[in-house]
Amino acid sequence: MRSPYCGIRNLIALSICLCALLAFSPTLSANTTITIGEVNLGNYTPTGGVSEPVGPYPGTLVIGTTTSPNSLFFCLTGNQALTDPETGTEDPPSVAQGTMTVQQEEEAAFLASLTLTDAAADKIGITTTGSGTSKTVDLAQNGTVTIASFVSTVLGPIQTAIWDIMGTLPSGDASITDTATLNLVNEAKTEWTNVLSNPSNAFTEFLNANVQVFYPTNGCGQAFISVDAPVPEPGTLVLFGTGSLLMGLGCARRLWARRRSS
Repeated sequence: MRSPYCGIRNLIALSICLCALLAFSPTLSANTTITIGEVNLGNYTPTGGVSEPVGPYPGTLVIGTTTSPNSLFFCLTGNQALTDPETGTEDPPSVAQGTMTVQQEEEAAFLASLTLTDAAADKIGITTTGSGTSKTVDLAQNGTVTIASFVSTVLGPIQTAIWDIMGTLPSGDASITDTATLNLVNEAKTEWTNVLSNPSNAFTEFLNANVQVFYPTNGCGQAFISVDAPVPEPGTLVLFGTGSLLMGLGCARRLWARRRSS
């Protein structure tokens, strides 16, 4: 006898598939605008480079008539001018846009998400207030790490490392020797080689579900990458995956036992 829950499970699975399809549909990615607020976290001067604004920047995405929850963005194209509001498309890093490659976008996504991971570890709260071009990023110290230290050792190097990976370092930064930045670049490249180059890896799937890339359609605007969720350790995702597998095997075993006894 077929379990009465099979139909419900199939319906749920179908709903999840449809939601995923709609979430990454090019149709929904079209007619997207981004408005960046105030760049208010100060500047970072990498060793061998020039002073540049610190990310992430507060922003608002509007897709059609829906306002996206994305609110924190790092800049991908450091040598171009921003026009508010910018019109373009939004896709996961696994979808290469314009001259950007999947590897560049995945590595940048990894670094962008480290913002929230490091913020949680350093007990720094990150929120946004205001709206439109008046929106700001607010940092709160909840532990021993100061806001100034977090900006100079985490946020500043992350934005510079993203520009380095994308090949869009602002003029004057082409020959930086900044240790913090270069360490982040190497870390991102290692993650690509070992994990992110595999699209079916749970870590890669998590990243693509929680980070989005905004690309301007007018060809002369700024591209941005969003920060939605902290990146868990790869080992944590392995544990999650193993737990889910064991749960699935347990359910299958109980179902098989019921069928044999009926």
